[in-house]
Parts: sequence; structure tokens; C-alpha cells
Amino acid sequence: KGAAKGPTVAKPAKPAGPPPVKLTKEAQEVKDVETKIAALTSAQKAAREAFASAQAKADQTPEQKELIRTGMKLEAAQREFDDTVPRLKSKLPSLKEKRDKVARKNKFVAENKAKRVKAEAAEKAKAAKKKADEKAAAAKKKADGGGGLF
Repeated sequence: KGAAKGPTVAKPAKPAGPPPVKLTKEAQEVKDVETKIAALTSAQKAAREAFASAQAKADQTPEQKELIRTGMKLEAAQREFDDTVPRLKSKLPSLKEKRDKVARKNKFVAENKAKRVKAEAAEKAKAAKKKADEKAAAAKKKADGGGGLF
């Protein structure tokens, strides 16, 4: 069952690559130092991970987790306060000045409108009185008999 369907052909052997370059003494020292650095770095990383894992296991108590969480919230709130409040305090005087200027303008506009409305009302009253006086004079003239043929 395991027989190949076609005749097996011997594959030519791959030619061997060029022989490894022999490193100079200095190049070998550099390679050794780099290897040592890589080994120490991986050992340090493993030790840090082990320490973090052990610390996480130690920090499993709910009270300690809550304390850490609230500490982080406090730090975040303090950072936000430090970033925002000084800028807002520096803006405050100009905002107050702007508010007061708008209030003065609105007051002035309201006073002028009140004066104008009062003057318009007086003008209307004066016109109505003049019209009523003319009407009364016309009625009086008619009543005095100034317009009949008899």
C-alpha cells in the first residue's frame, strides 16, 4: 500500500552553501558580548515578569485592590486639576469683563427701547387727541348751524 505510483528518482543533493566565515577575534568578541547582552536581557525580563506575577498574587485582597484603584483615580483627578484649573483661572478675568460689558450694553439697549416706546406712546396719544379735537370742532361747527340751507 505504501508503494509510490511512479518510479522513485534520486534527487540530486543540494550543493552545500559556502563554508561559514571564520570570524576575526574582534568580531567574535562583539558577537559574544551581543549574545551575553541578549541572554541577560531575557533573564531580566523573566525576573520582572515573575516579580509582577508574585506581586499580583500578593495584591489579591479586595481592600488592597480598592486602595490601588482609588489611588489611581486620585492621581488622575489631581493631574486633570493641575492641567485645567490654572488655565481657567487665567481666563476668568477676561470672561468677567466680557460678561459685564454685555450686561451694560443690554441695559443701555433696554433703557433706549423703553424711552422710544414711551415717546411713541406719547406721539400716538397726541395724534389721537388732535384727531378727537378736530372731530369735536367739526361737530360743534355743524351743531352751531353753519352748514344748513334753511
